[in-house]
Amino acid sequence: MTQGISVERLTTIEGFSAMRGEWNGLLAASPANTVFLRWEWLFEWWKAYVNPGLSLSIMLVKKSGALIGIGPFYLTNARMMFLGTKHGCVISEYMDIIYREDDCDEVISAIIAYTVESGLSEMLLENIPSDSTSLRALEKYAQTNKLSYLTAAEKTSPYIKLQTPYSFEEFLEERGASIRRKIKTEQRKLSRLSGVVVRRTSGAHELDRDYAELVRLHGERWSGKGTSGAFSDPLFSAFHRGVCGWMLDCGFLELGFISVSGRNIAAIYNLNYNGKVYFYQSGMDKDFNRSMSPGLLLHSLSIRDAIDAGATEYDFMIAGPGDAYKKTWTDDYHCLCDVYIATPCIMRIYMLTKGAKARIKRLIERLGGARH
Repeated sequence: MTQGISVERLTTIEGFSAMRGEWNGLLAASPANTVFLRWEWLFEWWKAYVNPGLSLSIMLVKKSGALIGIGPFYLTNARMMFLGTKHGCVISEYMDIIYREDDCDEVISAIIAYTVESGLSEMLLENIPSDSTSLRALEKYAQTNKLSYLTAAEKTSPYIKLQTPYSFEEFLEERGASIRRKIKTEQRKLSRLSGVVVRRTSGAHELDRDYAELVRLHGERWSGKGTSGAFSDPLFSAFHRGVCGWMLDCGFLELGFISVSGRNIAAIYNLNYNGKVYFYQSGMDKDFNRSMSPGLLLHSLSIRDAIDAGATEYDFMIAGPGDAYKKTWTDDYHCLCDVYIATPCIMRIYMLTKGAKARIKRLIERLGGARH
C-alpha cells in the first residue's frame, strides 16, 4: 500500500449514519456522481435489506488522514458486493467506487490490497458503467495481487441526449414520425376528457398518499401481465418509501401523476440529479380507456420538463425483457457490466458452478419444450 494511504473498514450503522456530509461531499467531486451512490440512497437500502446474513463493510480510503475514497460495500457469505445491489435483483444502477479523478489508482489499489490482507476471497460488483475508469484499475490491481478478474453481463440503458438551448418541439422533430404521431394522438385524446390534472408530489404532506398510489398503479400495470410487480416485495417497497422521503427533501424526487375526474390513471417515478433525469418506475390503471397510452404521455411530459430544466440526459435505465418500448425513444444507450474478482481457487469453483447452472437451465428448457 502506498505510503500515507490507509484503509478503515466501517462496519456499524452508527458509523454509516455519521458519514452523510463527508460521503456526499466526496461524491459531488467524483466522476461517479450519480443518485444511486448518494448516502441517502444507500443508507435507506441498508436499513431495508439488512439481515443476519449481511454485514457492512464500507471501505474508507484516507491519505494523510483525509478521506479520498469510499468503497460502498457489504458482505454476504464472505462475498463483497456494492450496497444497493442484490444478486439477481436490479435495484441500483451506475454503481462504482467513489473517488476524485486523480485518486483512482491510489484508492482502488488500496482497496484491493486491503481485501487480500483481510482474507476476503471474492468481490461481485454489479452495474458498473462500462466506461468507468474503475474497470481498468480493478483489473490492474487484481492481477497485481494475483487475483482472477472477470467482466460479464453487459447491460444496456437507453437514454436521450438533451441539448441546450433546446425546445420540446425541436426534440419531437428529432424523433421518428411514428412516435411524434403517437404523442400528438395521445395529447388529443387527453384534451377531450374533462377534469384532467397533471401534477407532481409537492411536499411531505402528499407523499404517503402519492406513494401508495404509485404502488397501486404499478401493481395494476403488472397484474395485466400475470405478475405482481416489484413493489409487491415488502423490502423493495419499504426501501423506496424511505428513500422517497429523502429524495423529496433534497429536491431530487419527481413523482408525477395524470388524473381524470379525481381518479389517478398513471404514475411515473423519476429521479432528477446532477443534470440527469432517471426513469425508475411507473404504473397505470389498466381498466381506464384501454385505447389510451398515459405512460407515453407521462414520459413526453417528463422529457419536456427535463429540457426546460436544462437537463443533459433522460435515462430510461436498464432495458429488461419487457422494456422494448424504451428503445423506440432513442438509439443511444449506456452500457453497464458486472465485475467478479476472486482468488484463482474460488474463481474456478465459480466458473464450474456457473457452467453447471447454465447446463441445468438448458436441460430444463429442453424438458419444458418436450412437455409442450
